Amino acid sequence: VGSVLVLQDGSLHETLVTGGCRDRKVITWDILTNFTKLKEVVLPEGLGSIRKLINPYQNDRNLYIGTTKNCILEGSMTKKFNIVVWGHSQRLDAIAVHPDDFAFVSAGHDKFVVKWRKQKVLWKVSVQTECVCVAYHPSGVAIAAGTLDGHAVILNAENGSHITTLRVCGAPINALAYNRDGDVLAIGKCLTSDV
Repeated sequence: VGSVLVLQDGSLHETLVTGGCRDRKVITWDILTNFTKLKEVVLPEGLGSIRKLINPYQNDRNLYIGTTKNCILEGSMTKKFNIVVWGHSQRLDAIAVHPDDFAFVSAGHDKFVVKWRKQKVLWKVSVQTECVCVAYHPSGVAIAAGTLDGHAVILNAENGSHITTLRVCGAPINALAYNRDGDVLAIGKCLTSDV
C-alpha cells in the first residue's frame, strides 16, 4: 500500500481508500462494517504505481492520484480515471518546435515521443528504445527521433503513427536535422574515443 485516504460523505459514514504500489489497485473499504471491500479499480500499467491519493474537496467522491510515472489522474470509483497532468518519467533529452504552429515534441529515456500544444498532450507514442534527439520536418508533417541504439524513427506528426524505422549505426544518434526543403535528413553520432 503506497497511500491511504479516508473519505467522509457528510454524515458519520467513512470510507477508507487504499492505493497499491505494486498492483496499481485503488480499493475502497467500508470502515463501519469492519473494513468490507466495496470497490476495486486497477490502473493501466503504463501510468505507473500509486504514490499519493488526495481528495481536496470534502463531500466529493473525486480522487486525485499521483503516480510513479509522473502522472496526475482525476476520477472516482464509479467513473474512469483520466490523466490531468502527464510528464516524462525519465530524463528528457530532446525537444523540437513545430515550424509554424504552437506545438512541440519531446522525447527521452522513458522511450516516449510526445506531441504537445500549449502544455496539453496531443499524442504520445512508445518507441523501441531511449530517444536522445528529435527533429521536425520543415513542413511539419513528420518527426524524426534518434535513439540510443542507432535507429532513426520517423513518425507522422499529426497523429504519431509510425512511418518507418531506419537502422543507421550501432551507436547513439546524437543529432538529427532536415534540410530546408525537407528532402534530406542529416544524422550525426558521437565517435567513440578513449579521451
